[in-house]
Amino acid sequence: MPEKENRSDYTDKEDKKLDKEISKAQQDVGSRSESEPLQIGVDPKSDEGLVKQELIVKTLVNKLSDWENWRKPYEDKWDEAYRLFFNKDDEAKLPTRAKIFVPMIFRIIESGVPLITNTIFSSENLFDVVPTNPKDADIAELIKILLTYQLGQANFFPKFIDFAKQLCLYGTSYFKVYWKVVRKWVWERTPIRKDVSLFGIRLPARIVGWKEEKKFKVTERRPEIDVLDVLDVFPDPSASNEREGEGVFIRTWMSMDDLRELGAGKYPVYANTDKETLTKKEKSSTDTSRSDRLTTRGVSSVLPTKARGVEVMEWWGKYDLDGDGIREEAYIVIANRSILLKAVSNPFHHQKRPLVRSVLFSVPMEWFGIGLVEPIVDQQHELNTIRRQRLDNINMVLNRMWKVLDTGDVDTTQLISAPNHFVLVGQMDALEPMETKDVTQSSYTEAQTLMQEMESTTVTRAASGLPESGRLGRTASGARLIVGQSLEKFSLAVRLIEETAVKRTLRMMHQLNLQFIDDDDVLRDPGMYGHLFDQDMTPEAIRAEVSFQMKAASEMINSEAKINQLASFLGMGKDVMEGETIGKVLKKIYKLMGFDPDEINIVGQTAPPAPPPLPAGDGAGGDPNSALANEIARNGAQSQPSAVRPAPPTLQ
Repeated sequence: MPEKENRSDYTDKEDKKLDKEISKAQQDVGSRSESEPLQIGVDPKSDEGLVKQELIVKTLVNKLSDWENWRKPYEDKWDEAYRLFFNKDDEAKLPTRAKIFVPMIFRIIESGVPLITNTIFSSENLFDVVPTNPKDADIAELIKILLTYQLGQANFFPKFIDFAKQLCLYGTSYFKVYWKVVRKWVWERTPIRKDVSLFGIRLPARIVGWKEEKKFKVTERRPEIDVLDVLDVFPDPSASNEREGEGVFIRTWMSMDDLRELGAGKYPVYANTDKETLTKKEKSSTDTSRSDRLTTRGVSSVLPTKARGVEVMEWWGKYDLDGDGIREEAYIVIANRSILLKAVSNPFHHQKRPLVRSVLFSVPMEWFGIGLVEPIVDQQHELNTIRRQRLDNINMVLNRMWKVLDTGDVDTTQLISAPNHFVLVGQMDALEPMETKDVTQSSYTEAQTLMQEMESTTVTRAASGLPESGRLGRTASGARLIVGQSLEKFSLAVRLIEETAVKRTLRMMHQLNLQFIDDDDVLRDPGMYGHLFDQDMTPEAIRAEVSFQMKAASEMINSEAKINQLASFLGMGKDVMEGETIGKVLKKIYKLMGFDPDEINIVGQTAPPAPPPLPAGDGAGGDPNSALANEIARNGAQSQPSAVRPAPPTLQ
């Protein structure tokens, strides 16, 4: 919906123009009857309609409450992972003991996120569009150009970093993919041209000025991608992915002003925005989890914006809105778990829930996955304990305890371990130090073993960019082999992210383009997509059945192993392979290294010179003995080894 403006500055003529623009903009959602926020089979304002609204709210809120209680144990795990990531632990029982925290989990998370991100985005071309029908290759190329531009408009790369970090922390992460239309007041400048003629000859028009006009128009029309907080998605306990189960709840927050604006105008997005009960909000367990997060970082647990805002709960799933007894995919919005704002059928042609879910390490037949923190929580606590005990032991050695004779004349306030310090005693045997042995040597070995276990379970040192010890890690080929093995370990997780997150996002974006880009002007508007193409575009130019293939990960995961295999093969067969074959192998290696093989030229071996032509008389009409001699000489010359071996191919 458009942002509100001060209408007092405009004339009646401009008001009518604005109404026309708004009316035209409503074509995105169809006719007025189709854009009604409450489509429940009866008049929403009638007694029957009010009763049905209450029934819808009651049914879904009860379902939400049950699903929220089922999810609570997972929230406890996420809270612990969040605290460990920020190096926060429970308070020590003894205030004199060390409170050091070893930031091992922080290092693992900050190593896993770049590993995932750089693997998927290691190539300039993130994906390829493969047409189902080979005749649609040109259309597939146009679809790729459009989707690549839209990913940039949606800031996909920085959002993917947040997505990947949440994935590593909690094991589950979400994208929401929907259609976004932005309408704003913008200034447009159009040239004022004047015809020019010279001696009766008409010349091109000359610009004599500019006309500036403020217009209310669509500035963006594209798919949008949002990263959802794991706390704001409530899945069906019986579902293992977003396509199964009854549906899913998605929680957002909205200020009261924004909500009331969406309920105003001729074509409101939401209904019932004038209800007084919208100001009442019940505290849920999710609020507690979110407050615990903020408290962990020392931030106030009260969020002023959200405290004054409205909890908006979206339901994407099955519901019988028209009362025909058949549950269909619906989109229902409830405010503060009490007011029905919207109830319509799923507005998307693909009839999918606009949620993209991905897990790092999957658990069979379960919704939530496992991240990098959950498997090593106990090891992190043990590592902290060993480090603290080591510091406590050193502290006890340096600041020893004393045995004091109760009848001795000893000033206990002087019992301080300090250089050049002395203690006054009445008798020498009245004071005796308590010796504490230094037992820290074994703790170093135990701590190193724990860290190796945590790395082998999650992200190895080689994959995180740290040097490996041993003979293998000291050589370039050995280091490449170690990194390759680390990527192999992470390959399944990366490919799962590609399939469940990136490809599904691209597929959903393409389907939204097919539904909402239905006007030639959208593709030809220079402010939207017209600058992308060098030809006049129509919606038919992007309509084709295609699939998406990720380029970077599949090449990078096994690249080191493939490079080593090709290098070994080249070393074994370079003496017997032709120059053209050697050149192909070298280009393949160059490509696996992440470079463009078309950037290099390879000079191969030259072909051996052709034998001289036989003189006349080698057949009929010639001397047969001479022909035989020539044949023997030619065969003998070919059988002789060459004195100079051709040079191997070289790179230019």
